[in-house]
Amino acid sequence: MKRQFVTNPSSQYLEAVAALRQLLAEGGQDVVQRAYAEALWEEKLATFRTEVTGPGDAHVCVHRLKGEPCPGRCDSPQVIPGVNHSSEWVKDGQTEKIVFQPYRLDGETLQALLAFCETHALKLEISAEEAWHFPGASLFVQLRAANPKPVSPSKMQISELFKRLTHGFSLS
Repeated sequence: MKRQFVTNPSSQYLEAVAALRQLLAEGGQDVVQRAYAEALWEEKLATFRTEVTGPGDAHVCVHRLKGEPCPGRCDSPQVIPGVNHSSEWVKDGQTEKIVFQPYRLDGETLQALLAFCETHALKLEISAEEAWHFPGASLFVQLRAANPKPVSPSKMQISELFKRLTHGFSLS
């Protein structure tokens, strides 16, 4: 049985499929999957980065995701069930998402992850399509705060705001 995933494939598409089939015959499924991932991962990451910035240099922190300060000796990300290849993403100065990309999630781990999200008031999204760590082999798991807290301005932000508000004004 022949399957087509594109209705009107271009000649370039057909050449790519033929090259992948040749690679499959020579190196097996793993090599084809790795070639696919190598061709795609940067584009997937770039697409994700259009929404948020990151990943930062700091460790991944569930407390920051919830709008709380990191307590310092934080148990994140290890406390997150199923976590592997994790990253923290920021939008408007606040942690917007935690992403991790495991290769699989079994039922027990998924139940623990759902319970973790409920305990910490987090939204969970799981996708196979958005993963960039190893496209086609890893899952994309995204955590977001269900009720994000507003960002408390830092002393630096308050100082800058004060300077802008008082620019050109004299108290004499």
